[in-house]
Amino acid sequence: MRPSTFLDHSSYRDSYILDILNNVNSIAMVGASATWNRPSNFAMKYLLQKGFKVIPVNPGAVGKEICGEKVFPDLASIPGSVDMVDMFRPAHEAPEMVEEAIKIGAKVFWMQLEIVNNDAAQLAEKSGLQVVMDRCPKIEYARLFGELGWSGINTGVISNRRRRLKWKNSNHNMDLILSLFMPELPLIRQQVRDHFQFFRHPHMYLMMRTMRLRSSTCRHQDLFIHV
Repeated sequence: MRPSTFLDHSSYRDSYILDILNNVNSIAMVGASATWNRPSNFAMKYLLQKGFKVIPVNPGAVGKEICGEKVFPDLASIPGSVDMVDMFRPAHEAPEMVEEAIKIGAKVFWMQLEIVNNDAAQLAEKSGLQVVMDRCPKIEYARLFGELGWSGINTGVISNRRRRLKWKNSNHNMDLILSLFMPELPLIRQQVRDHFQFFRHPHMYLMMRTMRLRSSTCRHQDLFIHV
């Protein structure tokens, strides 16, 4: 169905995003990376854990696997149907990617955080695709389904009690927090630290006023981060 008017992509209704996430089963992730601390790798792992079929597309990694899934060189090479194309590529590549998405019969074209191309969005919408720009499906899923985690670690219960620490958005503060509360997990500390760089984007939805970090070393006290 072709839309009579184009969607305003400056903001999205929750119902619009929910409709997409509830009706998508297979996702072609263009630009998926095998490097563990890349945003696309975090997103792919998370979406796989939530039951989505995620197909990595990366011409530089053909013949390999990413998160246990076979890598394809382009969208046309993917066997079977694809519901959504999730783009981790520069914005100027979006129109060409939309054309490929149309050819394979995708229903949704999703551009990741900081990727905006209005021409590509209009091209997709003219062909009946739903479009999302400057958002991450991992973050949107976590936000709308009541989750928020770094590297698979849930942040726990939201509260406003006990100790409070002003958050300065610095690596020093992140190192301090993680060294105090997760000294026995150096690898995960590094994953959290690296992943947080990606999550500094405003659409990470750290609109929640406080978050509680919990680990085996802080059973009797809580640390709160104000954002």
